[in-house]
Amino acid sequence: MKKTNFKKGDLIAVLGGTIEKNRKKADAAVIGSVLVNGLNDVLVEVVGVTTSIVYIVPKELCQKLSLEPSLLKTSKASMPEIGDLVVSYEKKPYSNDPPKEISGVLYKVSYKLGLPDTCVLMCGTEMIEVKASTVMLLQKENAR
Repeated sequence: MKKTNFKKGDLIAVLGGTIEKNRKKADAAVIGSVLVNGLNDVLVEVVGVTTSIVYIVPKELCQKLSLEPSLLKTSKASMPEIGDLVVSYEKKPYSNDPPKEISGVLYKVSYKLGLPDTCVLMCGTEMIEVKASTVMLLQKENAR
């Protein structure tokens, strides 16, 4: 058994998944912070929107997360420009509707109060308007 030493306050990902008759997958994670480091387990606090819950978790399922704090200030999402290949991915909160994923060439950006508000994507012969906050750069125009 891997004996990782965690300390109080460490941010960790607790990995999980699903085991079925013919399939096994570890594709889920919950983020929490360590309250107590035990011999084989850790006491983890998971903070939700309205409450926090404490769990005893095997260390084998935990991965410590870390980030250089200065990256919080310097890292920025890439800003696509007109002509770039982009994808818009929108999942409506509190809805069972499937997410709407549209890829195309960024044709137009409309601004409101100095910020990008909506974008028009050229998808084949169709022009589709999406929220600017849902648009992510896939490829620069000059890289194709």
